[in-house]
Amino acid sequence: MMVRMKEPEKENRRLKKLYESWSMEFMHDQLEDGCGFRLLNVIDDFNRDALGIEVGFSLPSERVIRALTQIIGWRG
Repeated sequence: MMVRMKEPEKENRRLKKLYESWSMEFMHDQLEDGCGFRLLNVIDDFNRDALGIEVGFSLPSERVIRALTQIIGWRG
């Protein structure tokens, strides 16, 4: 009989302060006329505060870098 061994549980790291860890995601949607747009959302993982939302018909890397640099300047 095969017995499966449980993997050791990973330590659940608790965040202790604001701006310690951020998450970012890209989203895509369409307007009624079919024109697509993109969003970049940056969220603080500690309190789920939206640190920044960048919206546009396209989000080239230079614009993403500029948005992240601006958020770092504001939030540290």
